[in-house]
Amino acid sequence: SGTYADVEVFASVVWNVNELADDVEEAAADIAAKLPYHREGLAEAGAGSPVVATSSELARAVRVAYRPERAREYGSDELAGNPFHLRVTQAGPDEFDDSARRICYHDGVASITAMMVAPPQALITEDLMNRLFQPNGKFLRKRAAVFYGPVDPGKAFKLAKKMRGNAKRNSSGIRGEDNEIEKRREQLAQKTEVDLMTGAAMTAFAIEVTVTFDPTKRGTNNAIGELKQIFNGTNISYRFIETDTSAAFHSTLPLGVLPWEYATAMQTVTDRTE
Repeated sequence: SGTYADVEVFASVVWNVNELADDVEEAAADIAAKLPYHREGLAEAGAGSPVVATSSELARAVRVAYRPERAREYGSDELAGNPFHLRVTQAGPDEFDDSARRICYHDGVASITAMMVAPPQALITEDLMNRLFQPNGKFLRKRAAVFYGPVDPGKAFKLAKKMRGNAKRNSSGIRGEDNEIEKRREQLAQKTEVDLMTGAAMTAFAIEVTVTFDPTKRGTNNAIGELKQIFNGTNISYRFIETDTSAAFHSTLPLGVLPWEYATAMQTVTDRTE
């Protein structure tokens, strides 16, 4: 017998309600008017024919995330003419325990989440991230979330200037020898400044990966080892999320939860831009 993978892709577009309109109803109307543009943009980017997800479809994805074996049950129900009717506001877990470090337990299974702390220090090609996104039979479920956010033009210039200053200071070693890597970083920073001055925009991005597995010692060790191998194969600097594991789990669901919206003041102060 062969194996197969059930792959779903969601694109969540998030707006600040206060910047759209004075109330939620006006904001919803404004967003509805923007949806055809976003669908067209996704199609041009290779998404095929994207459709707007319903509350029921999101609820199904969330319930399956809490317990992956539900996918088989829901599929059988749909074949029998019994479609899934829950709304996303009714799709919470039956149980959820995030009191342990790194691992959260929910509906009879367990999950861990790892996040990127620095992008790949090499040329990013279309194949570099394959291991992050392709199916992996060693997990009950795997979700990879990529977050994009626009950077204010003024802040973008400051970041580029800081990048250039850091690289320039590090371009010479203790003995005065040239550091070719830092010189290349300085050149890249200079090019970034020129691009910004000629109309380019800077976009911040982050990556998180959540994997779900059997809550046994062997299942946990195998999941952690496999996730480490996946990240190590991409040359991405990463770390496991040790606390607030519930927040991490839910941020990789297609619910529009943006990690940086919940950053603490200390995280903001210590944010490294070099």
